[in-house]
Amino acid sequence: MDNQNALTSTAMLAAIWEQEKKDNLELILPFVIYSIGKNFSVGNRVDITSIATYLSTNLGFYDMPHSVLQKAFRRLSKRNILERKNLGFFLKIDLSEKCSTIDLQLQQAQKNTDEVIKALTEYLNQQKERFLKKDFSEKEIKNHFIEFLETKGYFVYEKIEKLQEISARENTIYYHIAQFIIAEYHKKTVVFSYIENIVKGLLLSRVIYGYVDVTYNEKFKDVCVYVDTTLLLCIFAFKSDEQNTVASQLVKILFNNNISIKCFRHNYDEVYKIIEAYKYNILNSSNRHGQTTEYFDKLRYSASDVERVLRNLEDYFKERSIEIVDTPTLSSDGSGTIVESDFQKAIGETELKEHLSKKVFYKNDMAISNDVESISAIHILRQGKTFKKIEKCKALFVTTNHSLVYATQEFINNTSSSVPLLISDLELTSLLWLKNPKRFSDFPTLKLIESARISLEPTEQIRTEFIKKIEQFKNEPTVTEERAAAYRQLIYTEKEKLMELIDANPENISNIQLADLEDISR
Repeated sequence: MDNQNALTSTAMLAAIWEQEKKDNLELILPFVIYSIGKNFSVGNRVDITSIATYLSTNLGFYDMPHSVLQKAFRRLSKRNILERKNLGFFLKIDLSEKCSTIDLQLQQAQKNTDEVIKALTEYLNQQKERFLKKDFSEKEIKNHFIEFLETKGYFVYEKIEKLQEISARENTIYYHIAQFIIAEYHKKTVVFSYIENIVKGLLLSRVIYGYVDVTYNEKFKDVCVYVDTTLLLCIFAFKSDEQNTVASQLVKILFNNNISIKCFRHNYDEVYKIIEAYKYNILNSSNRHGQTTEYFDKLRYSASDVERVLRNLEDYFKERSIEIVDTPTLSSDGSGTIVESDFQKAIGETELKEHLSKKVFYKNDMAISNDVESISAIHILRQGKTFKKIEKCKALFVTTNHSLVYATQEFINNTSSSVPLLISDLELTSLLWLKNPKRFSDFPTLKLIESARISLEPTEQIRTEFIKKIEQFKNEPTVTEERAAAYRQLIYTEKEKLMELIDANPENISNIQLADLEDISR
């Protein structure tokens, strides 16, 4: 059996996943919406920690970083589900109907799973006299079924005849499970349709949880992350609680991926000067200036308390294994002499500074000079080369300044898929967490598979709405039956482009024009 339609649904989700920078979050949004609806009412401020806890406890999303949820909340605010105000997010619409629908889906999925396990248990226990020599409990059968799905389940969709190749000599239990599935398939039973849905859920969960392809497990090799000044203050827990939490989660993920964390000497100096300025503000409160450090405010630090922090500042770096380094030189041999071949490593600091001064707000010249020096240093450390994979990019500057990221990309004119010189802390945390195959808890596997099916609904909706849109276009005089058929195939052949066009949102399908389809077809 070649069930191409079912595979297409999974392939579309995989395509969203592979984009990495934009639409992978779409897979998680249904879970986030469900968690918000279960915990908050219209007008309530949505607490990010509560949502993270609910996702972990009830849906198996273990240790979801707050930065991922912040990105999800921003997307939901664009869709008028949340409203952003007073530095927070508030629920704008009633989600009870959406939650009820998902509850029914989950209940039905669990019921269908139970029926499969019951039928499989009865079948296997009928084989005990000839082959298995014992009765199995439903719990034992469930465990065997999960193991079978994880190794052989894809054959249900790729080509069910391949299940015939499983021999009793290879694995007696697997053999009889395969024979059960084949028998249900030939009888066209409702149980087989449930098995199809379970396998579909398995494939979806693999996409969502990141172990569908070994490249997502690719190790980072000799990659160093260099952090900016504000991020350092957050890592040391000197800023607001939320900023500090996001930073600590990033540090944890970086260390778990064996990524070294460093900072340039000028960023260390800038941290020192910010804290020193805070001390002078205490001594002369009538002339306050510079960044605030909420931690000092909260604990009402005195000037002597801040002075103690300054004396021990390097210890803060050592305790968190952050190495302070000088910026590299263009000179290849370290002699200070620059030869012609070294110039390809130069980014053009004067031009970059001029560009940033027009695009990013800076309070003083030191701040822009430090950013230029940091970006230039990353360019030198990469020897002017571009990288397609973040795992091999050698060096990466991480900043809390989103405007700086966009402005630098614009300066370099990096519209390709190469790894940028700098990335925001939220983007990096999200990317690393989404690539991490161990981010889910010890949630029961079948429960996880049932939950994963929540993410299927938007994709099916996209396909349905897209087909409806093509039917509308058939009324156009230029759209022949052949052309309409070609357009319908775009949902399969050009799914990445289509998802990009509609921002993975079925509501945007109504805005598609014929010219859009022609562009995608080229």
